[in-house]
Amino acid sequence: MKVIKVGGSSLSSSINILKVLNIVKTYESDTIVVLSALGKTTNNIIVCGELAANKKIIYKESFKKIESYLFEIIRELVDINYQVKIL
Repeated sequence: MKVIKVGGSSLSSSINILKVLNIVKTYESDTIVVLSALGKTTNNIIVCGELAANKKIIYKESFKKIESYLFEIIRELVDINYQVKIL
């Protein structure tokens, strides 16, 4: 059994996600693929959390940037008929 971790810049855009998907399709069935946060998301969540912890209202802008980034990828990759349920 193989375990492969993919994240960061490999998952930073819908194009890169599709590339990873095509690579994963070539793996044998005894392979586990672990996905971490999409490009820079972990860092952005940390920044957002620090701003919120310090009671800086700007954390809301930081959160909206994270949300918009993820929503954009969903809109690019997911059939419109399923987007409402996901979003």
